[in-house]
Amino acid sequence: MMKSLFYYIPGIYVFQEEPYIMNTTESERNLNPGTLFKGFCIDFLEKLAKVHEFTYSLYLVPDGEYGTKQHDGTWSGLIGELLYQVIQQCFPNLIGHVG
Repeated sequence: MMKSLFYYIPGIYVFQEEPYIMNTTESERNLNPGTLFKGFCIDFLEKLAKVHEFTYSLYLVPDGEYGTKQHDGTWSGLIGELLYQVIQQCFPNLIGHVG
């Protein structure tokens, strides 16, 4: 039996950092309408979507930060958005930020 139905993942949040996730240029958007981001993580996510048959929407993290622990013990940035369930999924580059 052949699969014919893709599933949709609403709202994957990303953090811009070269070369992982970057804005496309105007000329790139003219060639590929609707393509707002490019980079290693985007290429990887597109391959995952093709293999596992899903579509998605990407959004930038509102405060543009990965996240830091605040003086009151709360978290900001992408980590805070996930921790406090403001967002459900993200696709960040955390490799260079561990340790």
